[in-house]
Amino acid sequence: MRSEDIQFILALCHKAGQSILDFYHKGNAKVSNKKDLSPVIEADLSSNALIIEGLLQRFPDIPVISEENDILPFAVRKKWDMCWLLDPLDGTREFIGRTGEFAINLALISHQKVIAGFVHIPVKNCTYYAVKNEGTFYVHQNVTRKINVLPFPLPYQTIRVAVSRYHVDEATEKYVNSLPNIEKTEVGSSLKVIEIVAGRVDMYPRLSSLSEWDMAAPHLILEEAGGSFLSYPDLKEIVYNTELLKVPPFMASSKPGSRLVS
Repeated sequence: MRSEDIQFILALCHKAGQSILDFYHKGNAKVSNKKDLSPVIEADLSSNALIIEGLLQRFPDIPVISEENDILPFAVRKKWDMCWLLDPLDGTREFIGRTGEFAINLALISHQKVIAGFVHIPVKNCTYYAVKNEGTFYVHQNVTRKINVLPFPLPYQTIRVAVSRYHVDEATEKYVNSLPNIEKTEVGSSLKVIEIVAGRVDMYPRLSSLSEWDMAAPHLILEEAGGSFLSYPDLKEIVYNTELLKVPPFMASSKPGSRLVS
């Protein structure tokens, strides 16, 4: 991805993030339910419109798959060489609950693999992004720095585990509670993976599926920072723009091949 394209996307995410914050600071979010009964708010739709308009103007030949748009059949999508995966506001419940733990997730997919990923955190006005084979970067106040994950804890050390505040399934909870010397941290949205990149937690296990637009961007950001993001328990590479647009159970950790992902 060209440097000027990266800068364009960073600016686009910032613009959409500011739109989200405008709604956030107003409070009293108007909540409605989608067909699957998940909540949607005005901030979701505003961010979605801004980002899709910008992407299609800059990259008119690359289709966008968004959580907030109707999804084309797989018979059409499987013919695409490239596409964007977008969650314009990941963490709607966190927005409503006013925890600040929500983000914009945007990933560029080529032949079902992530080649660029952006996670923008509006409340902190910062962005984590990665480009395949070029590393992971953190942008804040117009300063960009390359970042890498910390080493995974040794067997006798405490393992810091990110868990969901709202979506802890029974299998994941059972697995986490079976680990030795753990310290749980509740984190919302894709930020559970970002917390590994930032060095504040060591792993994030998820033993139930979730939507591809939630994890495509943080997946690459973690891998390019030196971490591991693999399906569980078979430890295979995860691909995107699949028929169901679902990520299988996975294990995200700060170091590939750690004792907890084997």
